Amino acid sequence: MFIFSKNIYRYIFLITIAHPIFTQGYVIQPDSLPAPDFYSAGMAAADSDDWEGALRNWETGKLLLDEQQKSDPRIGIAYIKLTTQQKLKQFYEQASELYLWGFSRENAIVEFKHIIKQEMHRIMPLLNQPEQVEWEILLNNLDAKICQKIRLFWIQRDPIPSTVQNERLIEHWERIAYARENFDKNRLGVYDCDERGTIYVKYGKPDKESWGRFGSSAASDVDLMYHIHPSQRKNIRLWERSPEYEVWAYTDLATQEPTIFLFSQKDGIGNFKLVEGVESVLPHPDFLLQKMYYAELAAFSTYFRDRYLYIEDIWFNSNTSREIQTRLNGLYYNNKREDKYNPTYKYALSEKSQILDSLGQITLSKTTFRFLDKYNKTKLMIIIFYSPQFRTENVQLMPDNTFNLSPYELIQTLVIRNHSLNEIYRKMETLIGDTDNTVIFTLDHNEKQYLCTIGVEATSIDNNNLPLPDNSLLATGNIFFNIDLPLNTNRDSLEISDLILGISAEPGYNYAQYLFPVFPVGIISLNEYLYLYFEIYHLQLDDQGMANYTLDYGIKGFEQSESQIRFSYSRNINNPKSIENFAIDISQLQPGDYEFFMNTEDQLTGQSKSRSRAFTVVR
Repeated sequence: MFIFSKNIYRYIFLITIAHPIFTQGYVIQPDSLPAPDFYSAGMAAADSDDWEGALRNWETGKLLLDEQQKSDPRIGIAYIKLTTQQKLKQFYEQASELYLWGFSRENAIVEFKHIIKQEMHRIMPLLNQPEQVEWEILLNNLDAKICQKIRLFWIQRDPIPSTVQNERLIEHWERIAYARENFDKNRLGVYDCDERGTIYVKYGKPDKESWGRFGSSAASDVDLMYHIHPSQRKNIRLWERSPEYEVWAYTDLATQEPTIFLFSQKDGIGNFKLVEGVESVLPHPDFLLQKMYYAELAAFSTYFRDRYLYIEDIWFNSNTSREIQTRLNGLYYNNKREDKYNPTYKYALSEKSQILDSLGQITLSKTTFRFLDKYNKTKLMIIIFYSPQFRTENVQLMPDNTFNLSPYELIQTLVIRNHSLNEIYRKMETLIGDTDNTVIFTLDHNEKQYLCTIGVEATSIDNNNLPLPDNSLLATGNIFFNIDLPLNTNRDSLEISDLILGISAEPGYNYAQYLFPVFPVGIISLNEYLYLYFEIYHLQLDDQGMANYTLDYGIKGFEQSESQIRFSYSRNINNPKSIENFAIDISQLQPGDYEFFMNTEDQLTGQSKSRSRAFTVVR
C-alpha cells in the first residue's frame, strides 16, 4: 500500500535517494550490493534531528521489503515512536500502517525475536490476567503466532475503523512519549520511565492526584502534636525519612469505588515506584508514623480517611497503652494483607482509552447467515443491530420536555481480513438521520475470509446534510468476530444454511432485506412464538424426481440433559432445495438460556446434517 501518495514517480524518487545503486555514476548489478538497512539509516537521520529523512528512509524500506515479502518491526516501531514524540499528526496514518505492517509476517520472530519480545512487554501491562498467561507461553516458546497476536490486539482496539489511522494505537504511543518525558525518577519500567508512566500508559491522566513528602505537611505536624511533647519533635524529624509520595485516583475503571495508585519508596528507601499501601512505605511497624502518613492522605479520598479515623479511634478510645499497641499492631498487618491481596485496582480495567470518554457509545450485536444462492454460490449475510447512546451535551431538552438531537449521519464500515489479518475487502455506507438501526451486508463468501470488523459512527451534519467543518464525531461503536468457513457447494453432499431464530416482525415490515420472514433476535419473550428459518440444499431426487428427508428438532436448556420440546416429521418434495419456516410455542418454558437443535437426513442417501443455535427466554 502506498504511504504518502499513489503517484509512483514520488516513490521512484524516494528509492533513488535512499538506495546506493542509484547514486553511483555507473550501474551495478543489484545482487552485488549488500541489502540496505533502512532502519539504521533512518535512526541515523533521527539522531541528527532530521526527522523528515528518517521517515523517508523507513517509508522506502517498507516499500522495498514488501516487494521481497518481508517486514521489519523495527521500522514500524521507530516510525510511530518518532511521530508521536514530535507530535507529527500529519503522519499518524502512515505510522498506524507501518507499525502493523512490521508484524505482518510471522517469520519475523526468527530475525527480530528481541525486538518482538520488547514490544510484547510494552503491551503486556494492557492485558488481563488470562491474556498475560497466554502471551507469556507464546513468548517463552518464541511462537511465531505472537506477531499475529500483536496485530490483532491493536486491530480490535481501533475505535474508528472508517479511518486509516488507528486512534487507540496512536494514543498508546503518545502516552509513552509523555511518560518518558514526565515520569523520569528512574528508568526501570517497560516504557523507559518510572512506574507512574506504566499506569499513565494504561489509563491516561488520573482524575485526581496529589503529591508531597510523608510526614512533612501541616496535617502531619498537627497529628504529631497530639502524641509527642514539643521537645521531642525535633528528634523524630532527625530519623524520620519523609519519603516522597504521589497518589492518583481514577473514578471510572469499572469499580464502584475510586481506583487508587500510591507511588513512593518501599520501606522509605530505594526506587520511587508503585507501592502496595501506606504500611509498605514504613520501614517497620511504627504506629506514630502510620498515623502521620494517613493524616497526610486523609483529605485525598475516603479510602485513606476511613483508615485514618479508625487509627484515631484506637489511639483515643483504648484503655491502656498495651491495648493501643495490640490493636494498632493488628491493624498494621491487616492493612498490609488487604493492600497486597485486595488492592483497589484488583478488579479495574486492564487498560482504558480516553478517546472514547468524550463520545457517545453505539452498542452493536450481530447475526450471520451463511447460505447458497440459486446458482449454488456461497454467500454470507451479516446483520448488525445497533443502538446509539449520545452524551447529554449532544441532546437538547425541548420546551415540551421532549429530547432533540442535532442532525447527524451514520457511517457504517465493513472490513474483512484474511488469516494473515491483511485487509481484503472494505465497504462503507453513509445514512442520514434516523434509520431502523439495522445494517445488512451480503457478500460472496470464500475461505480466505477470517476476521470481520464492523464499525458504526454518528457524525454531526448541518441542516443541508453536509458535514460540519470540524467533522465532529458524536458516537462510535464496533464489533469484531471470526467468520466461519463457507458452506459446501458439492451437489452430492447434503448441506444446511445457518439457522435464523427470532420473532415475527410487525405487519408492514420490509422482509426483503433479510431474504427470510423472521426478525432475528436472540432474546424471546414467553408470550411470543419462537420463529425458525433455514434452508436445506443438495437433496437427492429419486427416479420419480422426488426428494424425501426427515427433520428432527427440539429445544433443551443448557443445564439440562433432556429436551423439553421435541418434534419429528418427514417430507417429500420435487426439489433438491427445501425451505423450512415454522414457529414453536415456548410458553411452557422457564426463563433461562436454551439451545435450538435440528438434524435432517436424506432418506435416499442416508446423509445427515445438524445445526444448533442458542437463545434466551425472558418473561
